[in-house]
Amino acid sequence: MTDIAPPAPPRLQRASGTVKLSFKNREARTVLDDLFQQGCAKVRLPNVIPGHPPDAVLINTSGGLTDGDVLETHIRWGARTHARIAGQAAERIYQARSSARAARISTHLHVEGGALAEWLPQETIFFEGGSLHRTTTIDLEDSGRLLACEAVVFGRTARGETLMTGQIYEHWRVSVEGRLVWTDAWRIDPLSQEHLNKAAIAGGARALATILYVGEDSAALIDAARAALEKTPCFSGATCMNSVFLVRLAAKDGAVLRTGLMRTIEGLQRVIPGCASGLPRVWTC
Repeated sequence: MTDIAPPAPPRLQRASGTVKLSFKNREARTVLDDLFQQGCAKVRLPNVIPGHPPDAVLINTSGGLTDGDVLETHIRWGARTHARIAGQAAERIYQARSSARAARISTHLHVEGGALAEWLPQETIFFEGGSLHRTTTIDLEDSGRLLACEAVVFGRTARGETLMTGQIYEHWRVSVEGRLVWTDAWRIDPLSQEHLNKAAIAGGARALATILYVGEDSAALIDAARAALEKTPCFSGATCMNSVFLVRLAAKDGAVLRTGLMRTIEGLQRVIPGCASGLPRVWTC
């Protein structure tokens, strides 16, 4: 008798996508410089609305992410350009069923001198058992400016969803002229309702957001931001550290967070010189 080893489990297909996108200044207008898209990551460039900067819409054709899926995005704003980047819809993080690997999202943003970058993806929604490792690396040259946001929603409370398992790891790193000016890393594991109820973690909130502005004029945004935050239904706070202006939002559910996030971003856009007025159309379609 000869022992026969059991067959190896089948290797399941995984979603993988890469986008590399850059803009350049041509005759005082921001135009596309280069575009590379691969796998499930796609880009669409809607017609430019008069009086607004160009928009680029990122699309994940896989419909969501689960264990082992990978998305990688590289965006470069050339000197003296202004463009907005948004997601077509909320990203979704589904239950890991076949392994302990987290879905991975890596974002690299580079802003050259005199450019104004707006990184405005829509929220990320976690389903039961979802696991995500997300890193955002931002490099700015002297006189480059950036307005960015990220939001996460832990379960769809309108459908009675509560999370008992899962995890999230979020890491931001911002450098100006190669010098680190701000970094932030946090992790919730397990991503359970019990943990989210703890005062030191989320205080019962089911949705969290970060808004970041980096620029030499960041200190001038404090009054406008706090005025905007007074009109939001979220628990919130704002602070400024050197060239980095930071807003945190927390809400009882995704709908409340979205309202507060949109109001705050639009309030900041009104006082940032040269910034677009209002969010990209995909936010309200």
